[in-house]
Amino acid sequence: MAELEPALRQTLVQFPNRLAYRAALGVLLIEAGRPDEARLEVEQLGITDVTEDLDWLVTMSLLGDVYADLGDTARATQLYELLLPYEANNVVIGFAAACEGPVARVLGRLAAVIGRPQDATRHFERALELAERLGAPLLKARVERGTARAFSGAA
Repeated sequence: MAELEPALRQTLVQFPNRLAYRAALGVLLIEAGRPDEARLEVEQLGITDVTEDLDWLVTMSLLGDVYADLGDTARATQLYELLLPYEANNVVIGFAAACEGPVARVLGRLAAVIGRPQDATRHFERALELAERLGAPLLKARVERGTARAFSGAA
């Protein structure tokens, strides 16, 4: 992760209005074991600041992972409600440059953080179903990891 950080920060300088990059930096910092820095990055973003454009679903799902990792129940609750209509969708970056997998995975993580274990289970089951339909074993593994983390208390 440390190797990617300078490039991502440079991208943020070049494209300050692309909020998906700031959310991605939050994910990177979490993965690098720097949650306090991640919190500072995403606190600069208000959920309502994210415009409904081609980056909206990408940005929101990245923020969902950060809020789940941080245990931010207030933002997780707000984001859960916004993402719920997209449960059956997959997060696709750009014009199919990359697929981040089912929104249901993020919903499962958020539901676990806000204390809704039955909903979390349902979302994770849906996410597994969608990953299997895609024939994407790495996305399936990501869902399984999210499920294990959610129910082990590690969000």
